[in-house]
Amino acid sequence: MPPDIFISFAHVDDQSFANQQQGWITHFTNHLRNELNRRMGRKDNYHFWKDFRLQGNDAVTPEIEQQVTQANK
Repeated sequence: MPPDIFISFAHVDDQSFANQQQGWITHFTNHLRNELNRRMGRKDNYHFWKDFRLQGNDAVTPEIEQQVTQANK
């Protein structure tokens, strides 16, 4: 199933600050999912995709290319 929502980010931007457990991207993603679940009634009403494995300067994988190409068509 192609994603309705594709989150693209640099992992360096998701580092947590000293007094926080999560980086801002993870925090945003969690709140976005919670709000979508509340508004849509169920989490299976949409498909959310975020790549946790790709690190800086890594080559874009075929999986990422496919997810971007198919996102919200």
